[in-house]
Amino acid sequence: MSTPTTTLAGVMLATPAEEATSSSAGKRLFRNTVWSALGSAAPMLIAIIAVPRLIHGLGADRFGVLAMAWMGIGYLSLLDLGLGRAITRLIADKLTSGEHEEVPAIFWDAHLLLLGVGIAGGAAVWGLSDLLLNHALKLPASLHGEATNCIRLIAATIPVVVMANGLRGFLEAHQRFRAVNVVRMIVGVTGFLVPLLLLHWTPRVDATVAALSLVRIITIFGYVFCCIRVCPGIWSHRRLGTTPLAPLLRFGGWITFDNLIGPLMISVDRFIIGTLLSVGMTTYYVTPQEMMTKLLILPMALQQAIFPAFSSVSREVGAVLYRRSVDSILLLMLPLTLIAMMFANEILTVWVGSAFAAQSFRVLEWLAVGILINSVAHVPSSMIQAIGRPEVNAKIHSIELPLYLGLVWIMVSHYGILGAAIAWVIRVAVDTACFFVAGYRVMPTMPFSRKTLVAAILLVGGGAWVEMATHHLVPKLLYLAAAAAVSLILALPLLSRRPVAVEA
Repeated sequence: MSTPTTTLAGVMLATPAEEATSSSAGKRLFRNTVWSALGSAAPMLIAIIAVPRLIHGLGADRFGVLAMAWMGIGYLSLLDLGLGRAITRLIADKLTSGEHEEVPAIFWDAHLLLLGVGIAGGAAVWGLSDLLLNHALKLPASLHGEATNCIRLIAATIPVVVMANGLRGFLEAHQRFRAVNVVRMIVGVTGFLVPLLLLHWTPRVDATVAALSLVRIITIFGYVFCCIRVCPGIWSHRRLGTTPLAPLLRFGGWITFDNLIGPLMISVDRFIIGTLLSVGMTTYYVTPQEMMTKLLILPMALQQAIFPAFSSVSREVGAVLYRRSVDSILLLMLPLTLIAMMFANEILTVWVGSAFAAQSFRVLEWLAVGILINSVAHVPSSMIQAIGRPEVNAKIHSIELPLYLGLVWIMVSHYGILGAAIAWVIRVAVDTACFFVAGYRVMPTMPFSRKTLVAAILLVGGGAWVEMATHHLVPKLLYLAAAAAVSLILALPLLSRRPVAVEA
């Protein structure tokens, strides 16, 4: 199907194809989700190979500096103040409403604002470099010069990283997830391959960070090229100063506030374990936690794809996509989390040894259940943001955070690291329930199939019973095969081209 276009003063402005049915919108959503998953998975696979070699080649201290550089570039991308996500929603809304002539002005005004924000953030990090090195980080004296250069290189790269968020948001609004994730894969893969290649010439970590910064600058040109191909009018009809920036800043502000709370919700249990128990016990908790959170790459990929989809489809089609997305994630994650729950001891024994597994396998079992619950929450969360209510997500998390802190403290005090896992499951269950309630207020439709929900509850409960009743592999494998078959049967209508009916 060809992509419709709109002419503005003789210039072709590309717009997303109008969704004729929920089936066509669903296919596009599936493709976008696959590309988003690939964009996240490819660097992760390269990291498995590259990280041990980098540790050996750089040494523990230099690799630690490089790891902080990776983390710094990623975390400091939050300095875009949520404007990347705000651009996605605003552009998608303009394309859907037919106001294509406003797109070039929004593009340039938003990115000029992002450039200013990035320069200010970079200047702040540069100014704090001495404070970070002398008081926040404990480094060998021999690495002080390299670390100083790294921080300043990161500061100089921040405007580029922030601008890239806006360009990605523009492409996602046009449903160009293939272009976005090809560039993401290039950036992610080179982030590990470039340090490996430079080891043949120098172990200096500042040289590696400089090369990575250069890669970031080059990829900006790739994003710009893709944006102009998608919408040539942004180059031929450049305009500034006509876009109201207050709605962008208000939307982005709530996104930023929520993004700041999110990392606290993820890591606070680790700090409480280290405080009440010991740093050593944190390892027994973090290892299964890190393993299980990697499964969230699938729902997070869907969340990235579904945000512009909800911003650019009719309410009727959006309701169908909402339900299809929840059911799809639930049925996809169910067998994966059942494997982790039923074979937690075996998986950890093979991976890190039987002594470690004895301390952690119960934690992994609980976290597997929590990941299944948490995975479906990504859909209503993204939908609520897409319709222009990011403050709902932020308020839910800000209310949850102090309650969760108290719950983790009590549970760790009484039950150790298992208590932390149980507290996390309780938190994500409440979190998911709140998002579905809030989602129902803005889109009053049944967000999942009742038989899918009932089947998931029964299969998880049955899996827990089988795991506790026997330690033999054969009954566990038979149960897992049966659960996979049930999931596949329930997923067949979602895989077909037949639209799924929406219950009011």
